[in-house]
Amino acid sequence: MLAQFINLTGIAAFVLGTFGSLLLAVKRATVSGLKIYSSPVDYFNLFFLFAIFATGLFSWIINPSLSDSRMFINGVITFKPVSVPLITALNFILFELFLIYMPFTNCFII
Repeated sequence: MLAQFINLTGIAAFVLGTFGSLLLAVKRATVSGLKIYSSPVDYFNLFFLFAIFATGLFSWIINPSLSDSRMFINGVITFKPVSVPLITALNFILFELFLIYMPFTNCFII
């Protein structure tokens, strides 16, 4: 039951995040009212998010049960290295880099 819920929310996050970040970048580039306030770093942030969500989506396409992702997280928690597909590892590496980068951005100022 929990695994099905995790799969469903993961898939929804990957799909919505991929298209949302891409469409937001397109909107910022095409709407003149937003274009004048958008700097190159804003586009970088959106494409960074796009890369995270897109690699997650491709990881799900390769492994629909997301068992590789769960195995990776379990390996991190238990300090036991595991072998996962490159796209899954890339997804986690991008996410971890974003967690380091995020406090230095202005995209989450309230």
